[in-house]
Amino acid sequence: MIQFIEKIIDAEQLIHGFDYAIVSMAALDDDFEIYSVDEWYNIDSLTYFETDRLKNNHYQTFLELLKGLNYHIGMGITPTPHVGNATFYLPQVRIDLSAALTFGLGVVEILRGEYAGQFMLYNFMKMNQEDLIETDALDEILRLKLYFQYTNPFDYYDKGVDFLIRNKWGYTIVLVLNKREQVKARFEEISNYHVSGGGRQVDKNQRVAIVN
Repeated sequence: MIQFIEKIIDAEQLIHGFDYAIVSMAALDDDFEIYSVDEWYNIDSLTYFETDRLKNNHYQTFLELLKGLNYHIGMGITPTPHVGNATFYLPQVRIDLSAALTFGLGVVEILRGEYAGQFMLYNFMKMNQEDLIETDALDEILRLKLYFQYTNPFDYYDKGVDFLIRNKWGYTIVLVLNKREQVKARFEEISNYHVSGGGRQVDKNQRVAIVN
């Protein structure tokens, strides 16, 4: 997994709204499942946030984008939760916001310093209870592994993730916030691809099927 991460930052000393801003906007459907607004509205919100005019008050400025777009959302739109002692992860490749939210990962934009303008992942499902420190740490790693395997099906394969999907789905499902059966099916296709020898034995049509 580490090969997909360019930089890891301890954000505990950073100030929300000054050093960084949360740019992952989520919506709850009528079944209380969380989705990115990108899926609801078929937009690319990270491209919107890349513009120079957006450096403060990301939430309000983003709502301006949605004016005039008519789509029913059960519980409205909200940024993913702020976590004061989060760790930020800068991926090597562009973030897939919808996939990130599926695995409980939000996205921040760094506003100043060496990484200003960069988008980073963070675990917004962190529980921050004294007796759950180890659980938080383990879940965070697993969420990242799930995300990278889901978004890089041909280049990243973790046997531990495969074992969880196939044998511990009852545990894994807690880390998946939406489209659970669809997500499970995709992971099984990725597993079959790698177990069968990857590109050596899987034709182009099967590769396309995995990513669609």
